[in-house]
Amino acid sequence: MDTDHLDRLKRVVDRYQPALFFEHLAWSTHQGAYLNDLLAVPYTDETLKIVVEHIDQVQSHVGRTMLLENPSTYIKFADNEFDEIAFITEVKKRTGCGLLLDVNNVYVSAVNCGWDLHDYIARFPLDHVGEIHVAGHATGEDADGSVLLIDAHDGVTSEPVMASLSKVLTQRSDISPLIEWDNDLPDWVGFYREVEKFLQCFTPQSQIMRLQMWHNIQSNFSASITDADAPMPQGMIATTERLNIYRNNVAVSLSAALGQAFPIVKILVGDEFFAGMAQVYVQQNKPTSPLLMEYGDTFSTFIAEFPPAASIPYLADIALVEYAWLRAYHAADTDPAVIDVLGTIPEDKLDPIIFRLHPSFYLLNSAWPIVSIWHAHQENGAPDLSGLQATPEHMTIVRPQLDVQISIVSEASYAFADALRDGMALGAACEALEDIDGFDPTQHLTELFLAGVITGVITNT
Repeated sequence: MDTDHLDRLKRVVDRYQPALFFEHLAWSTHQGAYLNDLLAVPYTDETLKIVVEHIDQVQSHVGRTMLLENPSTYIKFADNEFDEIAFITEVKKRTGCGLLLDVNNVYVSAVNCGWDLHDYIARFPLDHVGEIHVAGHATGEDADGSVLLIDAHDGVTSEPVMASLSKVLTQRSDISPLIEWDNDLPDWVGFYREVEKFLQCFTPQSQIMRLQMWHNIQSNFSASITDADAPMPQGMIATTERLNIYRNNVAVSLSAALGQAFPIVKILVGDEFFAGMAQVYVQQNKPTSPLLMEYGDTFSTFIAEFPPAASIPYLADIALVEYAWLRAYHAADTDPAVIDVLGTIPEDKLDPIIFRLHPSFYLLNSAWPIVSIWHAHQENGAPDLSGLQATPEHMTIVRPQLDVQISIVSEASYAFADALRDGMALGAACEALEDIDGFDPTQHLTELFLAGVITGVITNT
C-alpha cells in the first residue's frame, strides 16, 4: 500500500479525531495509475487475503479501527467464490474491523446483480455496524431493457430503500442513519420532507499486488475503463452500459478536476474546446497520485503538443502558471523570515550563507506576458486580449500566508532567486551574476524577504 498516503490519513485522523472513519470495499489504483472511482472487487479467496492484509495495514498504521462499507456494484465476476455477505463477514472476522451498512448500495447492487434484497439484509452482521447510510439513486436500463440502477446521490431515497432501512432499525435503533445527497440538492422544503420520511420509520433511543490472478483482473478491468474500445474483461458478467458507468465516472471526474485546476485555460479556449481537449488528455493520462489536486501536472506539456491548441501560442504557459498556483496554494505552511535576521550575522560571514525558501515558491518565465494575462483574468472574467504582444515576463509565485502571490520580476532578480533556489551560497550567487544588467543583490534580496519567499538563513561555519 501507499505508505505516504497512509501517513496523510493518519495525520488527518490524529488532527481531527473523528468518531469514525471508513472506506469502501473497492479498489481504484493499479500499477501506479489512479482511477477515480470505486471499482468492483471479485469475491475470491485471493482477493479476500488482499483485502484483509490492506485493512490490517490501515488499522495498524492509523491506530484506529476502521469501518468497511458495502459497495454499489454494476457488474459481477464469473469466478466469485463467495457472495458479498459471506465475503464481508469473513473480512470482519479476520480483521476485527467495523462495518458501515449503506442500504442504498444494497438495493442498487441487489437489482443490478440479481441478489435477494431481503436475504442480504437478514444475513448482514448488524451487530458490527457502526454507521448506516442511505441515498437516492438514478434509474436507467441495459440494452435489453432490464433495469439498471446507479448510485447517484442526486435525489430522494426510494421506497424499497426506506423499507429496508426500517427493518435494519428494528435491530439497530441506536444508530441514526446518514442521508447522502451530493448532487441536485433540494431547497429547504424538499430537504425537510426527506427528513420527515425518516422520522416515520426511526426514532433514536439512546505496495503492487503479488497474486497473479487478482493482478490480471485489475489489469484487464483498468484497460477496459481507460479504453472504450477494449473488449469486455474475461470473466466479467456485465453489459456495456454497466461497464460504461465506471468509464463515465472516471472520465467525468477527471475532466471536472482539470476544469477546476485550469479555469483561465478553459476561458481562453471555451467550454466546448476545453471539454474535447480534456477528454483526450484524460484518455492518455491517468492520475499517478491519490491526491486529485495533483492531477494535471503534465497538462501544460500536453497542450504544447496538442495541434488544435496551436492558435493560442501562450496557452501551455498559462497552464504552467495555473498549476504552479495550485501547488503553491496546497503547499505546507511556513512562517517567512524577516530581513532583520541578516543584521545578526557578521559581515565577514555573509558570503557562505544559504537561504531556506518557502515550500510554495515557484519561478516561471515565458516569451509571453502570462503574468499580465493571469492578473487580467482575476479582474475580468473575459478580458480583451486582442492587442496582446509577445513580451517576455519572469515571475515568482509564493503563498507566504493565506493568498498566493504572483509577481513580475526583472530578469536579474529572477536569476538571483533561481541561484538561491538551487542552493547557491550568497557570495557565490553574487559573483556568478555580477555581469547581468540591472543586477543588484541588495535590492533582490530585499524583494525576496518582503515577498515572504525566504523562511530561514543557514550559516556555514
